[in-house]
Amino acid sequence: MLHLVLLILFGLALILMEGSFSSLAVRPNLPLIIAVYSGQFYPPMAGLIISFILGYFLDLTSGSLVGQNTFSLVSLSYLSSLLGNRMVIQNRITQVIVIFISCMAYSSIIYLLFGFFNIAVSGYAYIKTSLWDGLITAIISPVLISVIKKMERFFRFENERASSDGNIKV
Repeated sequence: MLHLVLLILFGLALILMEGSFSSLAVRPNLPLIIAVYSGQFYPPMAGLIISFILGYFLDLTSGSLVGQNTFSLVSLSYLSSLLGNRMVIQNRITQVIVIFISCMAYSSIIYLLFGFFNIAVSGYAYIKTSLWDGLITAIISPVLISVIKKMERFFRFENERASSDGNIKV
């Protein structure tokens, strides 16, 4: 339980740190990495709760539509838990690829929500920004995932994937 609280606090610290990226042209989505990781390696309910809390605080700090980041992160965490048996973010290359694909799915969900709420967004500019943000987030992801794994080892936590037979140990 303590590792879940620390993971949420780590995610909240990353959200506060993202506020300093607002002046940059590229903004990595660091809570997305935690949402995908928790959806893949934690029980589904724990991953959804972590994603909900991080998404809600991301909504509060970003000043955007309340619920858009929450919905997107919870959806990605759920999708990650469903696909967790098929795709495993075990090595750095797969981490980068899975996080980049998740960033593109996140951007697609946000774009569809903008369309649903009748908010005009330039398609080309949004896609260009999403690609750069996804690329930077994917490049940062192995570092962040290794920090999460070190925290799990420090607290001697065995995640869902490591505790069952036949699955790849992280």
